[in-house]
Amino acid sequence: EGALQDAMRDMRAIAAGLRMPELAPLPIADVAGRAVQDHMRRTSTQVELRLGTLPASVPLSVKITFFRALQELLSNATRHGGGAGVRVTVDAVEDGHMTKDLALLVGPDQKWLTTMGYLEKVDDYLNKALKG
Repeated sequence: EGALQDAMRDMRAIAAGLRMPELAPLPIADVAGRAVQDHMRRTSTQVELRLGTLPASVPLSVKITFFRALQELLSNATRHGGGAGVRVTVDAVEDGHMTKDLALLVGPDQKWLTTMGYLEKVDDYLNKALKG
C-alpha cells in the first residue's frame, strides 16, 4: 500500500507540472516571466530574465509553444548545468525576419528565411552582441 501511495504522489506531481497556466490574456513578456517564476519556485534556483523589444500581440499558439520551449530549456539548464548562472534573454529579431516554419505559424504575410539564412542572421546578431 505504501508503494501505491508513493506512485500516486509521483503521478500527481507530474500532472501538476503539465498543467498549462492561462496564457491567452498575457503579453509575450509576461509569458516568459511566468515560465521563469514557475521554474524558480519549482527548483529553488535563480534565473535572470532579460526582455528586449517584443511584439505587442502574438497568437495563443505561439505563446503556448514559447512557454513550453522555455520550460524545457530551463529544466535542461537545471538538470545538466546545475541551475547556477542561468540567464534567459528574450528579444525579437531586429529586422522582422523569421524562419519559414515560424512565419507559417504566425501568419502568411511574414518575411521568411531559409534555414541557412536564419543561421546567418543568428551569426550576425551574435557578432553584433559580442562587439557591444
